Order: sequence, then C-alpha cells, then structure tokens
Amino acid sequence: MGDMLQSVMNYPQRTLILEFVLGRQSAAAVLQQLLSLRENYPAAVFNSNFTSLGTHDTPRVLTVLNGDLTALAQAVLLWTVLPGNQVGYYGDEVGLTGSADPANRKYYPWRRENQTVLNLYAQAAKWRQEPALQAAALFTGFTFGAGLGVVRESADQTLVALFNPTKAPLTFSRAQADLRYLSADQQVRLRTTKIPAHSQVLQLLD
Repeated sequence: MGDMLQSVMNYPQRTLILEFVLGRQSAAAVLQQLLSLRENYPAAVFNSNFTSLGTHDTPRVLTVLNGDLTALAQAVLLWTVLPGNQVGYYGDEVGLTGSADPANRKYYPWRRENQTVLNLYAQAAKWRQEPALQAAALFTGFTFGAGLGVVRESADQTLVALFNPTKAPLTFSRAQADLRYLSADQQVRLRTTKIPAHSQVLQLLD
C-alpha cells in the first residue's frame, strides 16, 4: 500500500477535447496526440485512467466553452466515446459555471438545474453503457478533412463516432478519409454519412 498509483487523471485528453471543439487544434493533430497517449501507457492503465472535462483544478467546462451548449454537447460526447474512467465534477452536468478556483466551487444549484445540460449528460451516459465503450474495447480513429472519427470495438460490437467542429456540414466517405489506423475490415464497414455543422453522429456498425 502507498507505493503505487492505480490510476491518474488524464488531463492531456481533456485539453485535446476542448481544443478540438473550440477549433484550436485540427482533427489530425488531435488524433495523433490521442494515439500517442495510447501508445505511451500500458493498455490496462490507459483504459482505466480517470478522464474529466473539469475538476476543482480547472475552470468549469461551460465557462471554457463560453456558454456554448452546442460545443458542450460535442465535448461531452467525445469525452464519452474515448477510453478511460469518466469522472464528473459536481455541477458540470447541470450547467454550473466558474473560472479558476475558487469560482469553480459554487454551491450545487438545487431546483435551478439547467435541464438542457442535464439531458446532454444523461444521453451520453446511456451511450456509455454500450459494450463497445467499456474499458477493454479497442480504440482507434481516423480523420476526414476537418472531421474526426473515433472507433471503439469490443468482441460483440463496433461503434463509430463522427465529429464535425466546423461551421459547415461535412460528409464522411471512405474515399476522402485518412483511414491508415483502421483495419481493412473496419474500413469496409464504414458508411458514407453527412454530419451537420458543429454536430456529431454515432453509429453501431453491422
């Protein structure tokens, strides 16, 4: 006891999620860094690292995103489909705001919860129950222009999440995507899909 860590907080993943959603890093740069994180940890450690969009050490996620609920929806879903043990900071799920400590330690807003934000987190929690989003599921990804694709695969299921952080619609097609990190079987199962501006699409593949 006391001579090891069972897990650590994956702050680099948080940074990548927020910078992607805010348009500060390209899909290609974000994917490369996510895959680098995967390669630099033993699989069991990477899959069990704590992940969060906010903690007592950071500004509230909704504040970082300038109150943009569309951006929040994208950040929450990307956080949900990436590997790791999700750790929520109280109040983020109901829209608490605040900059650095102590402004990020407001009281929980009892009976004043933001139901729109709560619904975003509730829907993400439902997706998180899918077999392909459990700890041991494979993780890889791809890019299609400015768009980011995340692939999670278990023995029973393959889930693909497509993210468009731009102001214009994007169309994913195999012919125009960079699929170098996917197996041939994964590639052939991908479907041409339109993703509206600042939106995301989740698919369970046959």
